[in-house]
Amino acid sequence: SSAKPNFTTSPTMPTAEEEATPAAAEAAAPSDAKSPADAAAPGAKKKKAKPLPPVPPPAVARGALIVRLAVCRVFGVEPHEVVGTLQPTWVTEKLTAKLTMALDASRRAPFPKDTAAHDALLDLVEAEIRAIETALASAPSAVRKISAHRGAARAALERAGARSGCVGGADDTTTEQSAQFAVICGAVVDDPHPVATSTGGPVAVIGRRPAEAGSKKKPDTMVLLAGKKRTVSIKFKVPLTCVLGAPELEPVSEVA
Repeated sequence: SSAKPNFTTSPTMPTAEEEATPAAAEAAAPSDAKSPADAAAPGAKKKKAKPLPPVPPPAVARGALIVRLAVCRVFGVEPHEVVGTLQPTWVTEKLTAKLTMALDASRRAPFPKDTAAHDALLDLVEAEIRAIETALASAPSAVRKISAHRGAARAALERAGARSGCVGGADDTTTEQSAQFAVICGAVVDDPHPVATSTGGPVAVIGRRPAEAGSKKKPDTMVLLAGKKRTVSIKFKVPLTCVLGAPELEPVSEVA
């Protein structure tokens, strides 16, 4: 522990002769010079803040939720256990996106390694997307956007016997932080983006084969194994007739 200052003795005060010396005057004068930490070196470039990723169109955000849930069901991952990275391909290719998800938490054991098995799993993902869309068509309210404390979301998952994963935050200090979630077919996932009330039609999985025959470029949609890491990327497109409206954000105190 640091020593406490001793206030019983007075600091040594300079004499009149010492105060009159140029060295003493220089030491007593306030300095306008900036420390190296305060002043950048001449010619040094200032670090630019990284721009925030573009917000997906509401219909694309809804499509991403559907694809994410389908992937989780096929590969045996709880939707709240993994965060999907959405590549903004909609910037150059309208109403498309590429969702990449880690499969380290996959409960498929043994995890298939050959390409043929991966193709079969991607076929299942497409079939699951159709099943989810059918369920949503008969129950449009099955997709909701809510605002809640992370602690409430974690409690809901624990009541259901699921691991809280990403929803619960890294530790208990995040439980009182309010965040936005999407509830899709009973699954609760982090999602800060506005979600359309409809995609306007089927979500199409694209990019399963290279754009050019014989190309060595990896497909946009594929399962990738690199060492012990497992990931899946799904590129998809929503119809041009998409509905851009979004449901209102519901503030809730308890996540059902």
